[in-house]
Amino acid sequence: MVHFDGHGIFGREPSAEHGSGYLVFEGKKGGHLVSSEEIGQELSTCRVPLFVLNACQSAKEGRDPYSSVASQLVASGAQGVVAMSYSVYSTAAAKFIEEFYNAVLDQRLLSEAVAAGRRKLYADPFRDSVVGPLKLHDWMIPVLYQKEYGYTPIEHIEERDISDAEKVIQRAYNVCPEGQFGFIGRDYDLLKIERSLYENDHPWAVISGMGGCGKTTLAYGFARWYAETGGCPGGVFVTSFREKADIGQVIGSITGFGTDFSQLPQEKQIDILLQYLYENECLLIWDNFETVTGYSKGSEPLATREEQENLAAFLKQLKGGKTRVIITTRKPDERWLKIGYQLVELKGLNERDSGKLAESILKTVDKKPEDFKDDPQYSRLLSILRGHPRSLEVVLPHLRDTSPAVIIQGLQHHLDELEDVLDASLTYVFPFLSQQTQKHLPVIGLFASFVNEETVKWFSEHKEYHYK
Repeated sequence: MVHFDGHGIFGREPSAEHGSGYLVFEGKKGGHLVSSEEIGQELSTCRVPLFVLNACQSAKEGRDPYSSVASQLVASGAQGVVAMSYSVYSTAAAKFIEEFYNAVLDQRLLSEAVAAGRRKLYADPFRDSVVGPLKLHDWMIPVLYQKEYGYTPIEHIEERDISDAEKVIQRAYNVCPEGQFGFIGRDYDLLKIERSLYENDHPWAVISGMGGCGKTTLAYGFARWYAETGGCPGGVFVTSFREKADIGQVIGSITGFGTDFSQLPQEKQIDILLQYLYENECLLIWDNFETVTGYSKGSEPLATREEQENLAAFLKQLKGGKTRVIITTRKPDERWLKIGYQLVELKGLNERDSGKLAESILKTVDKKPEDFKDDPQYSRLLSILRGHPRSLEVVLPHLRDTSPAVIIQGLQHHLDELEDVLDASLTYVFPFLSQQTQKHLPVIGLFASFVNEETVKWFSEHKEYHYK
């Protein structure tokens, strides 16, 4: 079985008499169109019995009866082809595909599996939009081409040991957990990261962006997908530079702290580790890397000059190997590393994805986008927040008791004074905190990741720090 999950179009070349279907394939220089005729010729001898084309217009026909990608694959010998006759929402395609494969794995006929997927869309016709669900009759878009009715893709299932792959995926989810609202959008950013990590000689990607824009969320989301699709069977390893920035932090995050390995001389540890990373397909994530040389302006670097050089040298020695590295930083660049990394500059979520995140956030206060479908100020509020994830998280819960227009009025004042949308959002919501919270927040803010109980107790026992 071949499953194609990507883009498809139906069009006509200037020199062609009739239109034809195309799939968009990925190459080192980006995407390129391949016509249905070319696809049919290339696959004529491959003897693959089933193709699933999760691509728009992959079953659309023109005047030529074999103009679609689906019909060309059947003509080339495929037993069956599942494709999309028109453009389709990704959410609809996902629902169809899930139900389709459940039926295939239940060893049902191909026609029955397609019918099951279409019934799923018919029974649940609502698709996400910025102003809430839209009712669509898109159950008819997935279509089936097959040579004979009684074709069953999977007649029996063999048990096989996939424990190693499962361990890698489970580790990826443990060290790169999903946030409260899951992973939303960032399709093109994911693609850019994937493209940037193609070459062994350039195994580094740097994700830069302002605070709260989702750099870590993107890196973690990529890591989970990379592990699930077999990109890093050697493992996923995350190093946080939030509190400590030296090569020991990198070694410990990969091999563990306080182990027998850590008793070896550091140079020996680095040699063994680099050899493993060079020979095995791993993914390293270096998070909060801006602290290494100091952030923000005027702050002390977390790493000494010597440790900065050690970190840069470690990255350079991964060149030519199988391991890939993603670095997240608030700085616009980290050129001091002197490596040929690819830069991924992260902005806010696009309109559609911003709307999906907003829907998840509103659920926490028993609201939904439909509550504001007749209020144009709601979509304006999302626009003002520029798709910035953290700003959406702190501002939108106030829609429980406040109208979008009132929030915009208060928020706009801070945006005029502050360029940073996150600074403006935090400044706006701070007065809404209780008086007790406002008093204690500066004390809690002294702690970077966790609060030591004994230290808090000490604060509470001294009158000069005693807040009630």
